[in-house]
Amino acid sequence: MNKLIASALVLALLAAALAAPPVHAAPAGSPAVGPEVNWWVIGGGGGAAGGGSITLNDSLGQPVTGPASAPGLALSAGFWQAPNSPAAVPGLRGSRVSGHVQLDWTPVTTDINGGLLGEVTYRVYRAVDTPYFTPGAPPYVEVTAGTTYTDPDLGVIGSTAHATYYLVTAVSGGLESVPSNRTGVVAYRLVPGN
Repeated sequence: MNKLIASALVLALLAAALAAPPVHAAPAGSPAVGPEVNWWVIGGGGGAAGGGSITLNDSLGQPVTGPASAPGLALSAGFWQAPNSPAAVPGLRGSRVSGHVQLDWTPVTTDINGGLLGEVTYRVYRAVDTPYFTPGAPPYVEVTAGTTYTDPDLGVIGSTAHATYYLVTAVSGGLESVPSNRTGVVAYRLVPGN
């Protein structure tokens, strides 16, 4: 019985679609002829759809009314988009403070397209004898407040055996910036000549 009702419903919908007058789009720059077609986006499916680390739950018949956002996400015309990553950390510089290396940098407040960011933390990466290293996991240290970090390793300053290099990245909304400029400590032992 249910199959008979479903088949009848499908045939009725097909007949109605075939009986409706065709809708034609007018070429660009010419006046519209015939009925106007409005564009609507309606969430559908009533279940979860996802990709990567993002899951979208929706219900049939709820129209998408425009842009919406939540911390770390933006909804635009029915598609969740990850926000842009933070801009690179500018102005990284190192100095000697009480026998330690102190790093200072300018705070990051915008993403790569100039949009304002919420909370920003920083990751300090360090490598020995490799000035152009690629930052990897884990970072040397996470800096959750401020734009200064003092390396507790007293062996960095004055070591003629190894050079130590640093870079910093900004993190906001789970996204990490490209690396900052690099700074480092290189010490040379001078040997008197003949």
